Amino acid sequence: MPRKARIKSPFNVYHIMIRGINKQDIFYEARDYIKFIDIIFDVREKLDFDLLAYCLMSNHVHFLIMEKGVSIGEVLKRIAGKYALWFNKKYDRVGHLFQDRFRSEAIDSEQYFLSVLKYIHMNPVKGGICNRPDEYPYSSFRGYHNNALISSEFVNKIIDQSEFKLIHEQNHVNDEGNESQILDIDNQNKRIGDKAAYRILYDVCGCKSAAEFQKLTNLSKEYAIAKLLESGMNSSQISRITGETRYRIGKHICK
Repeated sequence: MPRKARIKSPFNVYHIMIRGINKQDIFYEARDYIKFIDIIFDVREKLDFDLLAYCLMSNHVHFLIMEKGVSIGEVLKRIAGKYALWFNKKYDRVGHLFQDRFRSEAIDSEQYFLSVLKYIHMNPVKGGICNRPDEYPYSSFRGYHNNALISSEFVNKIIDQSEFKLIHEQNHVNDEGNESQILDIDNQNKRIGDKAAYRILYDVCGCKSAAEFQKLTNLSKEYAIAKLLESGMNSSQISRITGETRYRIGKHICK
């Protein structure tokens, strides 16, 4: 079946979401988020597009992009491709990292633009990661005064005409690269290399991969996850080698 033609935005602005394959995490630690943002900088220098907003979550990314000299598809292909190569090398993995198709919504009015802008920046709050959007370090919320990555002219023009207060106490936010605000919530556990982690996985349940792990019964999975946590792995690493969600693994941490 042929793909439907993308609906065109009168502003050439689109809300884009890319997600990890099988909804798996694409960021495991602070350095991963930082690398992804570095790649956006690099691609933006080479391709003609405006980034109006972004938010990096553990297994997906939201963008507001103004399409200009190149297609959004080419922009995302370049960003996702560069990051996947780096990520696979870092974590000694192979295969696709992102789902094949990205989600795209045309922004057809200023009101809808503001609604999406708020939605993107509220993702970490709704996800229970922080209490306010300006507490989250991996989104564009804090950056409309001094973030070279963001093309803020279009955003500020619309915000000035609305009651939506995007910038909340900007002058009081301390953002000096403090990496204590990272999303790897259980990084107090010791770091175990992935090769060693797979050996532990095999010793615990006889599985050599996430695909094999997913064939286990629920009871066997529960037992194996408990043993993997006892070994010192954090939930991000267990999620990576088993294919289980960090939410499910986190329930074991809280027991």
